[in-house]
Amino acid sequence: MRDFKALERASNVAVIVAAVVLIFAVFFRRGSEGRNADRPTRGQLESKLRGEVVSNPEFLPGSNPFSCVLALSTHCPFCEQNVAFYQKISTRRPSNNFQLVGAFPQPQSEAVEYLRKRGIAADRVISLSLGDLRVEATPTILLIGQQGQTIGAWVGALDQARQNEVLEMLSKLETHSQ
Repeated sequence: MRDFKALERASNVAVIVAAVVLIFAVFFRRGSEGRNADRPTRGQLESKLRGEVVSNPEFLPGSNPFSCVLALSTHCPFCEQNVAFYQKISTRRPSNNFQLVGAFPQPQSEAVEYLRKRGIAADRVISLSLGDLRVEATPTILLIGQQGQTIGAWVGALDQARQNEVLEMLSKLETHSQ
């Protein structure tokens, strides 16, 4: 009989522990889902940006057919992951078919130094709140047409396939502008 009581007590404790673990698991899972549900996905951010009109004249292409805006931050680890790609974009610029603009939330002098140290040659470097461009995350690449319309947007560190998308779009726009 004594063994039965000990076994019953042990099973009751096990049931209580399991219930507490289950409650915490459900509570924390729901809590994190709620936080992430409020955060837009990369695709949602890109869709929201495409078609937007940029009214700040510093981003308009001027005499070029379009502008390529690199919205970066000097403190962004994801920006660092694509430095070689930004260098590649920067070397295409001498064709004079597009203007390359660096947009940073940091002071202009800090942003210019950041690009210089990484070998990225921009035509213009602008310091502003990235929210003014409706950019919610760095890095973001925007292609902006003559009328200020955003014709391409890529958010986040880009893998090779997405880098190729950007390069294909640049090639298309360069071809159409000649």
